[in-house]
Amino acid sequence: MPALNVTTVSEYSSEDVVNSYATRSQLQRPEARILEQLAPKLRNASMLDIGVGGGRTTVHFAPLVDHYVGIDYSQEMVDACRSRFNGEHDHTSFAQCDARDLSRFGDATFDFVLFSYNGVDYIDHTGRLEALAEIERVLKPNGVLCFSTHNTGSIRKLFELKYQLSLQPRSLVENLGRWLGLRWRYSRAKLTELKDAEHCVFFDGYRDTYYVDPLEQLRQLEPGFTGTTVYSLDSGDEYAVSDLPAATDYWLYFLCSKR
Repeated sequence: MPALNVTTVSEYSSEDVVNSYATRSQLQRPEARILEQLAPKLRNASMLDIGVGGGRTTVHFAPLVDHYVGIDYSQEMVDACRSRFNGEHDHTSFAQCDARDLSRFGDATFDFVLFSYNGVDYIDHTGRLEALAEIERVLKPNGVLCFSTHNTGSIRKLFELKYQLSLQPRSLVENLGRWLGLRWRYSRAKLTELKDAEHCVFFDGYRDTYYVDPLEQLRQLEPGFTGTTVYSLDSGDEYAVSDLPAATDYWLYFLCSKR
């Protein structure tokens, strides 16, 4: 099985990062809109929350479903969730698990699978397709998948100082350092090559991350999923397919149903 990004695995196991994630509960704009749309369908549903982190999405989704399982590659994140939600919901459980191998779950187990915060982008291309196939397998017929992924259309914008400083910062100094690092690392020709790629692994100043053209992401979903809607990170609004090539959101949300 292809390896996960080692730097990412180590980072999301560190005490400081785990403690930070275990205090988060705010949904992003597209997540809030998708939750509102799905809420009536989630009653009596079973849900798998992949890359659950410190339980940010658990706060909002677990109370709505009949059966909730949160999984993460990081055992430390799983432990943080167990501590955070200890005794709060009888129908909620957490486990360490790799999205590429969901063999602990039977076929057609879940009505809804969420893979938020671009967790799928820290798996290589082969592993990504394996994860999508595993998610399809564990979803019930007409089950729903929601996930976010970095957008190649945002790569050029990441090299703009004004945009970098507008991002939610760890600190302004870190964001400035990130911008300087990108300018030093990538030539203009390489930047154009990355932006125009169907998908690429791009060191975006934090870690090696998979970025994908939104139309290519739709093609990746075609074998097992249908009815895909794409949401803007910036506004939370839906994109028309014809507008996707011009999308510059840092990442996008995809909502689709199993065929």
